[in-house]
Amino acid sequence: MNSQTLSWLPILSFLSFTTQFLILQFPLCFSFPDASFYHSCGNTTFDCGSIAGIGYPFRGHGEPENCGYPGLDLHCQDGIATVYINNIKYRVLDIDQATQTMKIARGDILESVCPKDLVSTTLDNSLFEYASSVVNIDFAYNCSTWFRLITSLFPIPSCNISGLDVYLVVGSWGPDLGCESRVTVPVVGWDGSLDLKGLGQAFRGGFKVRWKVDSKGCEKCTGSKGRCGFDFVNKNTTCFCPDPPYVSGTCSISAGQRAIPNCSQLFQCGNIQGIGYPFWGGNRSQSCGHPSFQLDCTGEAPVLTIKERPYRVRSIVNTTYVLTVARQEFWNDSCPQYLYNATLDTDHFSYAADTNDLALYYGCTALAVGNTIQNQFSCLANGTVGTFGIYAPAGVTTSTSFFTGVSCNTSVNVRVNSAASEGLSSNSTSEKLTEVLDSGFGLVWEANNINCQRCVGSGGACGSNSSNPGSFVCYCSDGDYAVSCGSNQTGTGALPLDLVSSGFFWLVLYDYVSLGR
Repeated sequence: MNSQTLSWLPILSFLSFTTQFLILQFPLCFSFPDASFYHSCGNTTFDCGSIAGIGYPFRGHGEPENCGYPGLDLHCQDGIATVYINNIKYRVLDIDQATQTMKIARGDILESVCPKDLVSTTLDNSLFEYASSVVNIDFAYNCSTWFRLITSLFPIPSCNISGLDVYLVVGSWGPDLGCESRVTVPVVGWDGSLDLKGLGQAFRGGFKVRWKVDSKGCEKCTGSKGRCGFDFVNKNTTCFCPDPPYVSGTCSISAGQRAIPNCSQLFQCGNIQGIGYPFWGGNRSQSCGHPSFQLDCTGEAPVLTIKERPYRVRSIVNTTYVLTVARQEFWNDSCPQYLYNATLDTDHFSYAADTNDLALYYGCTALAVGNTIQNQFSCLANGTVGTFGIYAPAGVTTSTSFFTGVSCNTSVNVRVNSAASEGLSSNSTSEKLTEVLDSGFGLVWEANNINCQRCVGSGGACGSNSSNPGSFVCYCSDGDYAVSCGSNQTGTGALPLDLVSSGFFWLVLYDYVSLGR
């Protein structure tokens, strides 16, 4: 190396230092504006009261517009989530991203059955459809005398506005039948009663709509470690990526990397938070859980379906593999409309040791007036006056003293917590029985528990093989494994910063020396 070359070394050292400084001070996202999309979308989910863990196609109010699908903007005030559809404000009662359904109720009739906004309920048909059959109830304003004579109308004086009489009409009727205006409100599960209390309950129960956004593109995006967003140029879902190309259908995978399911997204619903394998549902992909452990977020608590019966989840303890559940049809109601004996999926669940069966008898009647009946609770079978229910330990037959002077039509066994059921006495109230049923009972789950421990310990993520549902797979940075990762390496394929800048320095030096020869 000659003296001319050596004279350049201080300058080249300065260039090396400057290169490292500039790389540190100006990240790639400043040079490529599209990179900011990845960092601004998907960092957090929408959480508001009982509505939690909601991601794309929804976006929270205040987030960049390209973080959500147009028309699916959620607002939150005082723990209440709302959404606007065709300029009508609805309270969001539940969102199930697995089924793409949302339960909503008109905000202007939650406190009163009288609509404050004289606008009929309509959906944006390009974005929504009814997810269940509804009955339309119309508020008809200032109808002509002849129309009132030929139509069965139910007057609602308390809803009169500016002297205009208001009537209720159920079902379909023509667009112009002598009424000044009308407001249509859809209801689900209406019992047909026209009293204001019954109507109020039906309105507050809301109705379900299904959004028509194709979820496949977003699933592919998150599977490639991208974040979903909306492309306003092409009017479709797109994928925001941390590396070039920053906006694409899916994110590219660097050498040595592979696309694995984004199992870092944990399930959350109400006070049940941070739930991982084997559970899945909502924003958490099925490939990150076991097929038999899907959770649906319905209102305040998740629901787990076992052998076609829904169970309300009270708690989940990952360290002991125990979840506490309660029969959904008995929640807050010891007298459900339909009775079912539930069976357990014994391949994946077993009853905890501190549980036992409680027998509930329905349609009971006293054979003689004045009989003292033990363990009685209120329940009118199909509305029949004089009927009631009886609770008893499972295995007790109708020949025992519990049923002296009593005849019952049917019975069902319900699993309960042993300690809670001991609090029932012969004269316990219906409220006490409901409290015992709501306290739930423990289930121990088995879903490759030991394999998952080994997988996580090796730096992997637990899941299921999509081509063979139910079979365990350990997702690792270098491939899928049956139990645990083949190594503990978790590299991303990116070169260390000092290696990049030093390489730049020596490349410049090499070129200079070569030219100086």
